[in-house]
Amino acid sequence: MAVNHAYRCPDGKLRPTKVDLPGCRGPIGQQVSKDAKDLLGIEVLSLGASGFRVFLSKKPIQTADDVRGIRLRVPEIPTWVEMARSLGANPTPIPAGEIYTALQTGVIDAFESPADFILSSKNYEVAGYITRTHHIFTEVSMMASARKMASLPVNVQKVIRESAFEAVQKEMWEANLKAQESAWNDLAKRIKANPNPDIASFRSKMAQVINGFIGKAGAKGKAFVEAVQAAGKA
Repeated sequence: MAVNHAYRCPDGKLRPTKVDLPGCRGPIGQQVSKDAKDLLGIEVLSLGASGFRVFLSKKPIQTADDVRGIRLRVPEIPTWVEMARSLGANPTPIPAGEIYTALQTGVIDAFESPADFILSSKNYEVAGYITRTHHIFTEVSMMASARKMASLPVNVQKVIRESAFEAVQKEMWEANLKAQESAWNDLAKRIKANPNPDIASFRSKMAQVINGFIGKAGAKGKAFVEAVQAAGKA
């Protein structure tokens, strides 16, 4: 959902732009927020960032084919599971707290998450390779009940929205994304790090994931995908 924050910079990396920091104020984010309110009764106070996800594995990963056949821990979320299958991996949903032991005992061969979690959980101790695929950009949003917000005095609503916006910008965008880069650099000193895998090989495997999403979400989902892809090329 927060992929619309990511734009390609001259150095080829994807970074969130100052224009959209931190509230996902572009047209995609506005539509997502509207849908959440209209369909779920949730007001999105500000869409935030948990960071790009990378792979931690027990063997080197350079291309998508290197993931084929491995037991990959993913969250028990349909899109993640489908992503793993599209890469030819065996998706293995297990709780985050069991990842260390699962890597250590061979229940899984790899998992993916933002770099700061890999560092803080010390999972790198039982897997020697990290790969900067940046395959998913994880958003962490601040939300509230739309009904509850509407019941509050207008001045209180204003304070809540402004405070949420400021907090998300400082803590989730500015501080968190810097922390991700710092965590990656720290991990690169501890284990073997690959900052430049063959991204095109991974992207080529994702067509069925994208088509599956469009099949479920319909025309609006297709429009979201096309808008995100266009933003990524900007």
